[in-house]
Amino acid sequence: MEEHGLPPRSREFTVEALVTITTKVSVSVSARSEEVAEDEVLARALGRRIGGFRRHGLDLREYTVTEVQG
Repeated sequence: MEEHGLPPRSREFTVEALVTITTKVSVSVSARSEEVAEDEVLARALGRRIGGFRRHGLDLREYTVTEVQG
């Protein structure tokens, strides 16, 4: 097409991208102190929710606890 001065034809492309998403998640955990509650977030509560993410090919690599309320 370009040899004849015409625009090229459109075609399908598959594009793979690595995307970082930040979201706020609130979970309830039972613990004896705030410090233990922070540790329990990933080990138990987030682990259950993240299981659904894995079904869609998503992965939790790190997290930051921003607040603990008693």
